[in-house]
Amino acid sequence: MGAEGIQIEAIGADGAELARYTVSGGERVLMGWRGAAGIEVSDWSLEGRARGYLVDRGFRCPEQLSAFLGDYLAQAGRLDACPMSADAIAATLAGTSSEALAPLLGEEA
Repeated sequence: MGAEGIQIEAIGADGAELARYTVSGGERVLMGWRGAAGIEVSDWSLEGRARGYLVDRGFRCPEQLSAFLGDYLAQAGRLDACPMSADAIAATLAGTSSEALAPLLGEEA
């Protein structure tokens, strides 16, 4: 299933596959589960070797979830990695100036 056309009301506590994507590290799947706060999204390796991540939670409308998934999949394609992985975060930070990072790291610019 792609990021568009999500039937949010069909996602239950047992989970549902929301989307799949492939990066050089292998094929991954985005899964959704219904929790008390809304839909939770996790990212898992289909090959079982790579780490899984809780990506976000609290989605209550299909448009919001669909937009989030579209952006997440675009990031995965741009980074050629799971956007939650250390490699992806390092690649993103490498293009950020040290002045912009200073407040996030608790340092003075």
